[in-house]
Amino acid sequence: MKAIGGFGLLIFLAVTVYWMSASAGGGQGEAAPFQVAFGKPGAGGIEMHIVIGVVTANRDRQSKDGELLSWDEWVAGHFELKDSSGNVLPLERRNNSNAITQNQVIGTQEFFLVATLTPGQAYTLEYSPEIKSPAVRYRHSFTAPASAEKVRMIEFQRVK
Repeated sequence: MKAIGGFGLLIFLAVTVYWMSASAGGGQGEAAPFQVAFGKPGAGGIEMHIVIGVVTANRDRQSKDGELLSWDEWVAGHFELKDSSGNVLPLERRNNSNAITQNQVIGTQEFFLVATLTPGQAYTLEYSPEIKSPAVRYRHSFTAPASAEKVRMIEFQRVK
């Protein structure tokens, strides 16, 4: 009987973890949550690391003609980072992060997006859950910090 209770608890935990990973990063409501951290500043600036969860990464992976998008195409279709002058900055897809450890990630990450920013400068990051319907967009405006910041959940607000 104890084995059945233990198995039930295991199933409950598995469902809870799946629900957390499905809800982390890329909602369709009024906000889309993403985990973000900033690494140590260096000569080139400070790196921003964004966790992209499995569910978010596999959403809208096909192009309009049904072909699988490359990851670079996927990133360009879903995210846009701009500086205060409106210049679009590159976001690099990485398999690991030196600012976020595995035990800090909520859910299961597919990859990280990394950008090098200038401390003290204002930025805007936009996210569109569906490339085919870019009318639904989420935005987060922030100022790059001067020092490293631990991972935290950021809610991108829906643009109306």
